[in-house]
Amino acid sequence: MADTETDNEGDTNPHPLDASTNPLEPQIPSFTNPIQFTQDDSDSEDEDNTPPHQGHGLPAIAMTKIQKVRTLEHNDTDPSGWKQALAYQLIPYALEWLLDSNIPRPHKSHASFGRWKYWSRLVASWMYNQIDVTLQNKLRNLSKMPKYADQLYDELMSMTQGSDRMQTAFIEMRKFDKMKRSDYNSASEYIEEYQRQYHVLARFKAAPHPSHGLSQVLQNIELEVMKVQFIREEVASLEPKKLTLDKVEEYWRALQAAADMEGVANATYNNNAGRGRGNGRGGRGGNRGGRGQNNNGHNDDNTQSNKDTNAVEDDTATAKKKKKKGLRKQPADGKDIHEYANDA
Repeated sequence: MADTETDNEGDTNPHPLDASTNPLEPQIPSFTNPIQFTQDDSDSEDEDNTPPHQGHGLPAIAMTKIQKVRTLEHNDTDPSGWKQALAYQLIPYALEWLLDSNIPRPHKSHASFGRWKYWSRLVASWMYNQIDVTLQNKLRNLSKMPKYADQLYDELMSMTQGSDRMQTAFIEMRKFDKMKRSDYNSASEYIEEYQRQYHVLARFKAAPHPSHGLSQVLQNIELEVMKVQFIREEVASLEPKKLTLDKVEEYWRALQAAADMEGVANATYNNNAGRGRGNGRGGRGGNRGGRGQNNNGHNDDNTQSNKDTNAVEDDTATAKKKKKKGLRKQPADGKDIHEYANDA
């Protein structure tokens, strides 16, 4: 993983010193200040949850002495017991997450960055004293000495686990390659998990170039986050190799914030649109009702027309009857008028 303070993974070390000297000992600001635990905005009630970053919930900077654990030997192929011993010594001080490079480091602008930097270097210095001389010499022969806890921890695991570490790296690479937006509930969740998995590969020094990581995220969320277009325009004139991980992480955070905001806005819009569509359908229903009323109107016209026709027929029959009633004496039905006259 890249160093957050500089672009290096550790201190340049062209001339290794004697292994008896601890090169990682941080400057202790005070020998009298007690350990004080502080909180930041991301603190939650569940302390067992993986924190959003390594700076989460760290104690205030102060002098402390962490108890020793058994020495890790260079020929130890199963360091799981040593790893567990480390964790149990760090848990009382809320420092155990500093060993996990899968968890992002706090950004330089974050309020916890100073605390994280101090405690991470102190834990690294303590770990250096929990390994044998052979491992210490191997560390000193590296071109860049790991100076933070997660870096040193990963390097020691690499030195002792050997081939198992490569197999684990292959598994993590496949997991990274298979990541899809559709596997997550939101764009924000996808970006967060993508960053986390990217840092896992960085731990194995197998992460793709930052520009490739940014390109993948932009492509997978371009249909739902408008800020994608603005970032593409901003980086269009840059050379891919000059796009640093710090800058890409800045873009990832901006995209995640935009995804959160647009997700809330879209939910509100969809709720309002749903109510609007309901009214529209009701209106159309009313129109259909209106058409129904128009149909009823046509039926009424037909009925009225039939009534008028019947009325005309009735009036004609009545007129005929009146005409017959107009004669005082008239022949019976079926009798000729002349016969009637002779009879009369």
